[in-house]
Amino acid sequence: MCTSKSNTRYYTSREDIIEKLDESLKNVKISEVKRQVLTIEKKTYENKFSSSTEEIVKITLNNKKDPIKCDFCGNYFEKNGLKRHITVKHKNQ
Repeated sequence: MCTSKSNTRYYTSREDIIEKLDESLKNVKISEVKRQVLTIEKKTYENKFSSSTEEIVKITLNNKKDPIKCDFCGNYFEKNGLKRHITVKHKNQ
């Protein structure tokens, strides 16, 4: 979860998030505290892990019994939750 009030949650890839944070740091006149927060947030997204490590962390932290991965967005759900999620969030895909 992002620590600043920037719109990073609306960007899908790590590279998009880093690019948005760079723009915020360059183009906006901000306080030193806000600059430090954005810099730290950027550094957390720059740390790269292998995809297998990310999958293990996602599965471990999702608190679901027998999690099933959504093929569209990569989030994990229980069986019934996945069906509902797909019909609500991905109905046009």
